[in-house]
Amino acid sequence: MTQQPQAKYRHDYRAPDYQITDIDLTFDLDA
Repeated sequence: MTQQPQAKYRHDYRAPDYQITDIDLTFDLDA
């Protein structure tokens, strides 16, 4: 049984030290 990821809530979210300026998501739906 895999461990569930820890839930993150807005009130304990801390902005990361780096900034994500570009998100490239690729979905191969024909696979």
